[in-house]
Amino acid sequence: MPVERNSRIMRVPNPEDRVWRYMRFVRFKQLVETGHLFFPSYRMLDDSYEMTLDDNRYTRMVENQKEHIIVSCWSLNRYEQYNLWTTYLRGNKEGVAIVTTYNDLCNSFEEYPYNIIPGIVKYQNSLNERILIRDHPNGGVRNYYRYVFYKKKYFTLDNELRLFRYHFIPNGIIPTMDPVENGLNIPCNLHHLINYVVLSPFVNKYFSMKVKKLLDSNNLHDINIKKSSIKINQ
Repeated sequence: MPVERNSRIMRVPNPEDRVWRYMRFVRFKQLVETGHLFFPSYRMLDDSYEMTLDDNRYTRMVENQKEHIIVSCWSLNRYEQYNLWTTYLRGNKEGVAIVTTYNDLCNSFEEYPYNIIPGIVKYQNSLNERILIRDHPNGGVRNYYRYVFYKKKYFTLDNELRLFRYHFIPNGIIPTMDPVENGLNIPCNLHHLINYVVLSPFVNKYFSMKVKKLLDSNNLHDINIKKSSIKINQ
């Protein structure tokens, strides 16, 4: 099972918990046309304090790992969030949010051959060795990758679910670690991944036709398109 539904690192959502992924239309178009979800490199994330530790004993180890880590960031919320539209669209008006459940998100990667590790992000400003063995579902198990699932408190409203993969290239018996640059495109089943699509609150009335045409032309006729519940003065 490529996605570890019961993570050995961090707490995970309930199977039917609602999960959101906000994105610009150009990224959504790429996903629909290729069937691949882009996992950016850890170094591409906005927060410059990601995996910065208070304990200098682990700083070099963590810095060396960053080049091999790719992640996909989702949000756990029952309803859409205005702040996440602005964060992910970056000034663009055209965008969508993919809405799914944790169970369907896991199912969408069933054919992918490598493990993907999920975890609910925790928010705290001090990152030290104690978090390596804390909040583990199976008790006090030390795991250095847990640092991937911690962020500073000023991101708390993101309520993030993170999918994490350590990228390597198999080479005989011993895998050779291979750095990633911007990230990797990972194949997924879009019928599982997308329960429905919510349009950005900033788009005009013709944008829904653009999204429908994209979905229909890629045999995704059954995916519903919903307007944003947020009202914006245009």
